[in-house]
Amino acid sequence: MLDKKYGKLERCSKDGDATILVLEYSDIALTNHILVAEALEPLVTARVYCPDHIVLADTTDQQTWCLFHPVIHGNFSLDMEDIPVERV
Repeated sequence: MLDKKYGKLERCSKDGDATILVLEYSDIALTNHILVAEALEPLVTARVYCPDHIVLADTTDQQTWCLFHPVIHGNFSLDMEDIPVERV
């Protein structure tokens, strides 16, 4: 799945566009943002191209979603603060 998304994003990046990949999860019993980011890290760091931003969207709560930002300007970090987003 990432190969297909990365290909599209890389083409946009070559055109000068900022690229953002949003990955959603909603299974609080089996995952969290740290597990997703840890699984994502080797996939991100092993590639020549990386999107400018990767955002993890925790949509388990019906009222407030939490966004986490493990890749900022192509740099990976597990040090993420949540960004709450109220659903309207």
